[in-house]
Amino acid sequence: MTILERLNTRYGPALEAELRSALPENGTLLSRMAAYHLGWVDAEGRPAAADPGKRIRPLLLLLACDGVGGDWQKALPGAAALELLHNFTLIHDDIQDRSPERRHRPAVWAVWGMNQAINAGDGLFAAAFRKLADLADRGIPPAVGLECVRMLAETCWVICQGQVADLELAARPAVTLAEYFDMVRRKTAALIGTAVGMGVLVGGGRAVEAAREFGEALGIAFQVRDDYLGIWGRREITGKPTGDDLRERKKTLPVVWALTVGPPDLRRALAEAYARPEVGPDLASVLADRLAEAGAEAFTRQTAAEWLDRARGLLAALPFTAGVRADFAELIDFVATREF
Repeated sequence: MTILERLNTRYGPALEAELRSALPENGTLLSRMAAYHLGWVDAEGRPAAADPGKRIRPLLLLLACDGVGGDWQKALPGAAALELLHNFTLIHDDIQDRSPERRHRPAVWAVWGMNQAINAGDGLFAAAFRKLADLADRGIPPAVGLECVRMLAETCWVICQGQVADLELAARPAVTLAEYFDMVRRKTAALIGTAVGMGVLVGGGRAVEAAREFGEALGIAFQVRDDYLGIWGRREITGKPTGDDLRERKKTLPVVWALTVGPPDLRRALAEAYARPEVGPDLASVLADRLAEAGAEAFTRQTAAEWLDRARGLLAALPFTAGVRADFAELIDFVATREF
């Protein structure tokens, strides 16, 4: 059993119930679109058991709460709020990236159109903060609950900054590695950092900022691995076409590295491909092979390993119980080798 499977066995049923309690089953299209995205129903509203995603962020929050001696069941509204907010960003991401698939089936916008998908994402955003308010009903002190609201709101702003930067970088011919990492820190790592930090906060711990720093390092490594899978991942595992990031002309780490320090012929080939209205699957496959041959694949793997080493060092200083520290260490290993 993998670490994610063990954590889902430990926390998953309660988390699932908390998530379902956040969305009213009132038969409206808004509820159906949200439930569809979360894997609970099909496009017609019939019960389904689709892929709900890894749910790594809420699991991190509950594990961190556990690790400082807190009652993880009291933290469930915070965990559910994080997952709802994350899914809001995914729906909007798919719209902006024109990604037709999410978790092995059509994305929300591909079923109901972009305008309604925006509404679905906004609905999940609202549901996240409504659910976060339920911390007060679990005996969490009001000051802690208010700080959680502030943390999540600030994190959402940072995520939006990251998405703006991502779109800006996509429109530019030249992007530096520093710009890439700043974008990733905002768009992806911030919410993972908040997950660990909020778990410590709700659990009564004091090392909130140190926990966030650990989570952000883990989050950057997670995104770098995602960039690897976006070019060289297997569709039957990732749920997205092989070379999908190249087809969408994304400035992910392998591409930024190649455009910065890659051989001139590869830089020209990438520049020409990214100047096209679209990159077809055949060209994406050729570019993926050329990137690997030039060293982009090895660089991406090495970069992920370096950030994971940083996460290991930060983890060692956090006041977690031995068992939870071992779980976090295993999560680091999972990020290093994950294929989905």
